[in-house]
Amino acid sequence: MIIVLISSLLGFWQEKGAASAVSELLKMVQLHCTVLRDNRKTELEVTAVVPGDVICLSAGDIIPADGLVLESEALFVDEAAFTGESYPVEKIQELKVLTPP
Repeated sequence: MIIVLISSLLGFWQEKGAASAVSELLKMVQLHCTVLRDNRKTELEVTAVVPGDVICLSAGDIIPADGLVLESEALFVDEAAFTGESYPVEKIQELKVLTPP
């Protein structure tokens, strides 16, 4: 009975330590992005990005959502995970003029 009790206590202690370690790791790998809201640049988690936000990207950033390119200078995106392309694809600003029907 004592061996079972000690084993249970050790298992609980190890499980608690592992759970706290995972929690700390998840805090370190949360993705953030720079968003332009109310004419101010703000650092947000990618889960807080909403439609209408203007996302400011720099080299090496992860694109947090679908969007339109408003302005760019030599913007290349690695789409290998989606399309299998081995080379980055250049993205350019497209101006679409909407005409009334």
